[in-house]
Amino acid sequence: MAFKSKAEKIGYLRGFFDGEGTVTGLKEGSYKGSRRVGICNTDYDVIILCQKLLLELGIRTKLYKRKIIKSKWKQAWDLNIFEKENIEKYAKKIGFAITSKQIKLDKIIGSYKEQIPCPPKEEVELRYLSQKLSYKELMKIWGYKSTGSICHLLERYGIKARSYSEAGKISWGKRIDNRMKGRYRYESFPFESSA
Repeated sequence: MAFKSKAEKIGYLRGFFDGEGTVTGLKEGSYKGSRRVGICNTDYDVIILCQKLLLELGIRTKLYKRKIIKSKWKQAWDLNIFEKENIEKYAKKIGFAITSKQIKLDKIIGSYKEQIPCPPKEEVELRYLSQKLSYKELMKIWGYKSTGSICHLLERYGIKARSYSEAGKISWGKRIDNRMKGRYRYESFPFESSA
């Protein structure tokens, strides 16, 4: 699909996210503990196109391959925008035409507290990898309120979680959503965009 202008790209994304998109806060959806804007679709090429267009606008995303539980289901892909910086860029550059989704987007952006500065990578490696401190201990030391914040910090520095169960609400590799008792299963897809 060829776009003649940046405005056409933004219009395409806004329309697609209006129709297929979702906005979830901390205590809802399959990715509990994370604020996100996401889309799910069975057309892989369309999802990749959206990911590339978002990246061109400076918005980082994560792509997940949804596991097929029943033989009747088609393969689906989740494309998610996490982290305050990326969600704010989405709101500023694209947003939603549907009022209810835009209100929810504004609400989750407003739910972010004052940013706690990230500890340096060396300190993270020392405390997490060498001293093997738990997520709860790290939350106390650095003043974070959720394990999701620790997961994002580790991910930012390219440090893998020691185990899937420890990773909690953010996944690397395979994860089963226990709240849904295995109804939805996700597996990380290796292609991730970065700014």
